[in-house]
Amino acid sequence: MKDTDFFDLVRWGEASTKLASKGFVVGKNEIMPIPLTELTGTILKQNPGY
Repeated sequence: MKDTDFFDLVRWGEASTKLASKGFVVGKNEIMPIPLTELTGTILKQNPGY
């Protein structure tokens, strides 16, 4: 799998097996935290686990 990036692995459901040795945590690392500047003054809530 040459030139495969993180988002491809997540989309294909292969991130948990291919990235487990690098600390990938299923249920947390599929999504990214929302920056604090984006949350301030809105009704948005931080993604779970962050």
